[in-house]
Amino acid sequence: AHRNIEDEMACITTNAHTSRNGDSKIYITEVIAAVRISNGERGISAV
Repeated sequence: AHRNIEDEMACITTNAHTSRNGDSKIYITEVIAAVRISNGERGISAV
């Protein structure tokens, strides 16, 4: 289910902002595939 990305970004920027070096950027990207290296598990269960 897609959530409201704008609300999530606003929450992160409001609560994670420190005005110090290291405050950076938020990237929203789609994950195409995932693999858990330790056991080879794939897909959503690997996340």
